[in-house]
Amino acid sequence: MKKNRIYGFRPFRVSVKAAGLYIILCAGYIWLSGRIAAQFSKSLSTLQIIELYKGITFVVVTGVMIFVFFYRLLSKIEQQNRSAGCMRARVRS
Repeated sequence: MKKNRIYGFRPFRVSVKAAGLYIILCAGYIWLSGRIAAQFSKSLSTLQIIELYKGITFVVVTGVMIFVFFYRLLSKIEQQNRSAGCMRARVRS
């Protein structure tokens, strides 16, 4: 594991913490919402419908969050690459 001290953070460590937090929060949501769904359902078929909608909503919400995260990250990288290209062009002239 190579340390990245240019920007003051270590990508591996930040990634592990972010993934760990995501796992803990999602597991907590699944556990808690499952208990709530079980209390509100009056039959097994109602519980199945609640769980289906709950699961689809979870996937859509987390999918949108992942899209926004990567879109912002990749946009910043693209902008930095353009800025670096302009700087190289200025140095060459």
